[in-house]
Amino acid sequence: MTEAPTLTLCKSPELLGKYSAQISKYLHRLEDRTDGFYTAEKVSRRFVDGNWHCWIIKKGERVVAVGGSYFWEDDSGNRIFTPEFVEGDDYDDWFPFADFVYEWSKKVGCSMAYCKARKSHARRALAGWKVTHSIFERRT
Repeated sequence: MTEAPTLTLCKSPELLGKYSAQISKYLHRLEDRTDGFYTAEKVSRRFVDGNWHCWIIKKGERVVAVGGSYFWEDDSGNRIFTPEFVEGDDYDDWFPFADFVYEWSKKVGCSMAYCKARKSHARRALAGWKVTHSIFERRT
């Protein structure tokens, strides 16, 4: 029987430290996948400083995905939740947690979520989410 994934919000340096080697693996993959747009060092620092939330998805004690999110405020004063990235081995391990994380953000005072995602993720958007923008990139 396959072990079901679980979601943990790493709020403490101790918990981040316990899983640092496994988290680091995914942050380096994120760095490679984004051509250095994110760096493992800077994302780690955002987690440790508390500027970003570190979400880990585990099967037992093995980390299978890492996500980063943060809050910001729009010009009207609304608190917005932004899941910035998820890096993992299997989409099906982490995607089912999207609604849970969104509901958590509402409980802590956010009025909406704003998420950038790959096109393939937009096609699988959950009920209640709608695609509102396209993102264009051009590297020099």
